[in-house]
Amino acid sequence: MVNVLIIGVTLPIGEALAQSLLRSGNYQVFGFCKDPNDFGMYYRNEVVPILTDNSPGGLKAALDIYFINVVVDARACDKDTLDILPIFEAHRLERLASTHDAGFGIPKLGFVYVGRTGVHGSSIIPLNDLMPVLTSNTPSSPIESSSRRPDLELALLGSSSYLDVIIMRPAVVYGRASQMLDSIFWSLQLATERNIDIMDDVASGLHAAIDKLPLISGTGVYPVFDLVTSQEKIHEIVVAAAFAMGFLGRINYIGCADTEGADALNCSGNLSSGRAKTILGWEPKRHGFVRNMEVYVKAWLASREPDLA
Repeated sequence: MVNVLIIGVTLPIGEALAQSLLRSGNYQVFGFCKDPNDFGMYYRNEVVPILTDNSPGGLKAALDIYFINVVVDARACDKDTLDILPIFEAHRLERLASTHDAGFGIPKLGFVYVGRTGVHGSSIIPLNDLMPVLTSNTPSSPIESSSRRPDLELALLGSSSYLDVIIMRPAVVYGRASQMLDSIFWSLQLATERNIDIMDDVASGLHAAIDKLPLISGTGVYPVFDLVTSQEKIHEIVVAAAFAMGFLGRINYIGCADTEGADALNCSGNLSSGRAKTILGWEPKRHGFVRNMEVYVKAWLASREPDLA
């Protein structure tokens, strides 16, 4: 079985991906754990815990000791991901040196980065994942909370000498323990139309990327894919969520708060996942947030206060 290390395996996306990979029977999943007392939680989910403090030395040791084939960064961060690229490069050089005298080649380490569609900015213009971000001819600029991601994506695309890379960009994620419904208590813009994904479809998209990683690497296929299953109006989301919570009062929209993160929740998008479907074979199963809102509200409440659900 292929050994996959998920950085952020206890986060909602990482956990959903781990279960998807394990169900296939084709992968063994590893995850970083800082406290041995938490090993039981990992074992219950059939994830192999690696005791480390997430330091560069810990990551490098994990790659060697556990013979990791693919790393998935499910944290959706930027600087921390950029900081680990030199570790991957050093790992590759050491492996090449160790096999040089034997006269055979070795596969590169696979790396799947979980980004965000916010790099496209807020726009109602149809956009796709072949369009470059943050260039002179980019249709729109990234939202503030994703402003550092284009530089990271460029660094990842430039790492092909030592990594097989795929960049996956989910939209706003809902379902299970997702925090998306937290946003209905924030200041929102009435005209916003969100691109959204349910957690399970994001996991299956990442799973598809891992499956196809060795097939598309080095072929010239642009390894960047947007994941979007629905586009829904923020007003319809808020009304449906409020009703599911039993709220029958008046809803007022006061505009977008000037805080990092709020822009992602008020970001309109008109994106397509055609390439993820045709190239990776992604088949999202669940479309429509509003029509099943009662289920998602109960899941959201249960993830915060079990007695409320």
